[in-house]
Amino acid sequence: MFVKLSIGIIGAWTLIWSVKTLKGMSLEEDIAALRADDLETFVALRGMHLERHTVITIDHWRLEIHRIRNKHIYNETLSSPVMLSHGFGASSVDFMVNLRNESLAFILADSGFDVWAVNYRANRFSNMKSVDGKLRVPNSEDFYRVTWQYMAERDVPVILDKILGHTKQNRIHIIGQSMGSTVLSAFLSENHAYDGKIGHLVAISPVMRFGEDTSSYIKTLFRMTRALPKVAKGPLFPLVFGEPLYPVTSRITPLTDYWRTATCRLIPSLCRYISDFLFQTDFKSTIAGDPHLKKERMSLYLMKFPSGATMMNLYHFAMQFGRSPWTKMDYRKIPSTGISNRGEYSRDAPPAYDFSAINVSISAHFVKNDVFFGSRTAKSIVNMLDLRERDVQFVDGNGLNHIDTVWGWDARCFLYDDIIERLNRAELSRSLSHRIYRTQRVETHLRSLDFEKACS
Repeated sequence: MFVKLSIGIIGAWTLIWSVKTLKGMSLEEDIAALRADDLETFVALRGMHLERHTVITIDHWRLEIHRIRNKHIYNETLSSPVMLSHGFGASSVDFMVNLRNESLAFILADSGFDVWAVNYRANRFSNMKSVDGKLRVPNSEDFYRVTWQYMAERDVPVILDKILGHTKQNRIHIIGQSMGSTVLSAFLSENHAYDGKIGHLVAISPVMRFGEDTSSYIKTLFRMTRALPKVAKGPLFPLVFGEPLYPVTSRITPLTDYWRTATCRLIPSLCRYISDFLFQTDFKSTIAGDPHLKKERMSLYLMKFPSGATMMNLYHFAMQFGRSPWTKMDYRKIPSTGISNRGEYSRDAPPAYDFSAINVSISAHFVKNDVFFGSRTAKSIVNMLDLRERDVQFVDGNGLNHIDTVWGWDARCFLYDDIIERLNRAELSRSLSHRIYRTQRVETHLRSLDFEKACS
């Protein structure tokens, strides 16, 4: 009963309440805080608290993690941590760029969870290396290992250790969107030392397989990317594969943030069209526009996106098209890196991933309007993971697309309500203390929130 009631309350937060909130918290304040990378203020405007934490990977990448809590509801013992794993070119900001009742990070925090939004290697918040206690700018050789493979192998373990150690908890829920699900799935398919510490894995639009129903422009992009090593040779190679696709240095990002914000404020339709072009599955939908993105907030959506990506990472994804099972990077195809399969894996062929070996509780959430795969490929992912029907959600959601799963103002109506319900069920079964905390403290807090009914 509590689960249905609490989810109904969260799902009932409305656009009307959003407008009220906007009146008290101006868009200008949002833009100013985000442009200055003042996430503490940005989050405080929503009544939440943010802390920055750092970890160092075994290959010296310095990663920044953003912890978000609602201190009015947070309980040191009973608020289970939730790790948010971002997609390709994204960052922690994408989980909190909307209003309090629309952003996954804030909805989780208001539901009594201790939220940790990560930033993987080479994005704008994790763009330095720490060697012998000194920070340095990554070089070309460093960027050759910026792919989802190394995020899974080297970033995720130290992040989980940090979160569990800092919170003194023995269990954590993990949520991945797009590439974020790829990273978590690759990690869990190989590293079973953490199986007993994972409460539930939520995979939102999980990129784990491509098919004939992958959009034409993604297929074209992959074909072009796979051909690049044959073209980018000699001194051109490190410029293409040994640098970020998008500059994320402290000198450059303030300028690009300002330029993107100004452009999107001046011509919001242009920015919206760019997003629609990238993530809508057909020309008709692109022209019609995305009803799930707020036109007035395009400057916020695109200010921090893209937030850092590499051609190596794109190449690794491109290599997987038409391949089953997926494999680790095949350095025989890209010898100019100077890295060999023999040196990296002690074998000539790259090891394959067995995603079916994941041994934790999983739910997978798909949208039908997805540029990376259609329903047929999504169902093959479900079969690969051997998921039960109750562990799978297929969403139409008025054309909800891939990026809408994090930016959509109404994604909570189609996705987040279901996700929160699953996590609540997991928490209610843990102990009597967890049940009392959720049925009393959390329920009381949710009842206190100002809302109007909207999800229908």
